[in-house]
Amino acid sequence: KYPIMKRFVTICSLLLVFVLRAEAQRLAVEATLKGKAPEGLQLYLMSVAEVGQNRIDTFRVEGNKARVTTAVSPYAVYKLVGVAGQTQMIRPLSIPAGKAKAKMTVTFKDKQMNVEGVNADSKALMAFDDHYTAAAKKLWMDGRSMAADSVRTIIGSYLQVADDIIKRMRPSAPIADYLRVWAAASSFENLESIRFITGKDAKTLGLNVNGQAAKQCSAIRSKS
Repeated sequence: KYPIMKRFVTICSLLLVFVLRAEAQRLAVEATLKGKAPEGLQLYLMSVAEVGQNRIDTFRVEGNKARVTTAVSPYAVYKLVGVAGQTQMIRPLSIPAGKAKAKMTVTFKDKQMNVEGVNADSKALMAFDDHYTAAAKKLWMDGRSMAADSVRTIIGSYLQVADDIIKRMRPSAPIADYLRVWAAASSFENLESIRFITGKDAKTLGLNVNGQAAKQCSAIRSKS
């Protein structure tokens, strides 16, 4: 029996729709570090690929410069990951296909990590990630005491939030498609963990897994 997320990806078959043709196979990234980084910080760059094929590489830090070479993402999507003790910081960003080199400025403040001067695609990815992080935190902290309709609202919010971000920030078409698939996958990630999060199963909460799959896939296809 496949987990919900795997079944969703198989049924929807959308992840390959917006794969970009990248001329460069490797990407060299140089980051300038600003602010007070957490003690013991380790920086990584994840190249987002097909399910199970994500690659993560470690930055080499020298003073306020950090450098890494990684595989080109077929979606032009990457995740900057900072780890310091029990603290983990993640910022998604987009680096246009075809580039062999990229530079960025990474800032640290109050145990938060950000990337300055990013493009519209990166801003849209970060905006959705902020919503996803807040929603996930709400479910994990309050899920067992939340009313069923509140749980359903959170699980059903992702696609609408993605569409609102797309309308407001106007990312490129491939990143818009990526955001919609990420939104749908977020819903099913929650569904897969729903009993652990809330102490109740999906049926008790009024959630129809197959119905959610059909609804999400239909919504994405209608806008792709």
